[in-house]
Amino acid sequence: MPALVRRWIAWRTTRNPFLLKRVHGTVGITSIQSHGFNVPLFTLPPAIHTLSFSVGNLCERLAMAEDGTVVRRKVVCLTGAADRDVMDGMVLTRFSYRFTTLLQSAAG
Repeated sequence: MPALVRRWIAWRTTRNPFLLKRVHGTVGITSIQSHGFNVPLFTLPPAIHTLSFSVGNLCERLAMAEDGTVVRRKVVCLTGAADRDVMDGMVLTRFSYRFTTLLQSAAG
């Protein structure tokens, strides 16, 4: 497809919010992981969705265990972005708390 046609389609899609939702959806997720790269990497997700997540690398960090000892744990670098014009701050806070709790407990 020629570049001019692709740009026109992208422009047309972004100008109409109902078409943008139908084509792209409301939640986006992207992964920036690479094998052998274990340095913490946090990235900013693309901001065309109402809620976006970006999953970075897994890295080892020191963490406090339940018995008070310091242990090495694998930690995922996860970044999120939300459109504040659509979502309220308190709703985002409750969602973030619940999401973090589920990740930490390894539920489901």
